[in-house]
Amino acid sequence: MSRKKRSDRNHVIYQIENKQTGEKYIGMTYARGRAFLKSAKARWKAHQYNALVAGKATLFYDNVRKHGVGAFKVSVVKVVRGKKECHVEETELIKTAQPELNMESMGRKKNSRKV
Repeated sequence: MSRKKRSDRNHVIYQIENKQTGEKYIGMTYARGRAFLKSAKARWKAHQYNALVAGKATLFYDNVRKHGVGAFKVSVVKVVRGKKECHVEETELIKTAQPELNMESMGRKKNSRKV
């Protein structure tokens, strides 16, 4: 018998800011226990891999390649219980904050480049 997936897990909404330009990226990830900042930093490591090794093409990853990983700082914005609830909170935050490095805030697809 398979276990039912938990839907009440904590998730972290995080912000990654370019310290040189002030540009921001907002994202979400699941919380690893109660280590919320550690969870956000683990996701940042995955972003670094996508930008530097996998060579993915987005505004955010282009910015990471241009300025280097040392130019960024990671912070926790909010902890939300439940994945669906976190997606709603993240979407609202992106709409209101208009972070420069999020594709969604500019009406673009998540994997498209700025033209």
